[in-house]
Amino acid sequence: MYKRDIWTFKDSLEVEEKHTGRYGAPGQRREKKKKATPEQIKKQNQWMKVRKVRRLIKWNFTEGDYWLTFTYRASDRPKDMEAAKKDMSNLLNRLKYHYKKQDKQLKWILKMEQGARGAIHAHAIINRIDGGDLLLARQWKKGRVHMQLLYEEGGFQDLAEYIAKVSDLSQGEPYSRSRNMIEHDPETKILKRRTWKKEIKPPKGYYVDKTSVVEGINPVTGYPYRYYTLIKIGGDTSVQGKHIHRGG
Repeated sequence: MYKRDIWTFKDSLEVEEKHTGRYGAPGQRREKKKKATPEQIKKQNQWMKVRKVRRLIKWNFTEGDYWLTFTYRASDRPKDMEAAKKDMSNLLNRLKYHYKKQDKQLKWILKMEQGARGAIHAHAIINRIDGGDLLLARQWKKGRVHMQLLYEEGGFQDLAEYIAKVSDLSQGEPYSRSRNMIEHDPETKILKRRTWKKEIKPPKGYYVDKTSVVEGINPVTGYPYRYYTLIKIGGDTSVQGKHIHRGG
């Protein structure tokens, strides 16, 4: 017996399969349970953070939305990270006001960073609106804003990894986000089979992104797991590939 969780997105499905943990049930083979090492726990926690960020991006943003970098001119550099966070909060409030004038909601994911030499800058994913390029340039008054456009190719995996990455030089959580983000629970199915079939059979209208398939044994529970992504035919969100348009 095993469990299959399915998360649904516009152009893809993410699937996680794992045994239910009913020890002794038919087909429930397990390896010896081990105590997780600190490194294994750290790796698992980071994987969960990346997964959460990637799904937030896939549910709330699309190709053509913004990936932004806000830098400071020398005369306007903040004295510390808290001052920089206040600058970004003020900016986001101003943007929210202008988005509302167009009957749009501002959605954002923000990552603050501090370089090795102490310079602070910010990255943000923001949904795009008409006139957004000029609006951003006018509203960020303390330096430059570098604009790039999101690509769906790659399923936003590398972008999620970057946002969720914890830096020794930065303080607190690796990112923050607006409260109006869409999130969905998975559809859960309990399958009364000994284990999953070796070959993944996609539902009609989808194909398996073979680069996304991950299989292994959970070192803590001793049970096997399998993760993979199904791509809607006609879509282009494979796990490999670039996520940002860097031209222009």
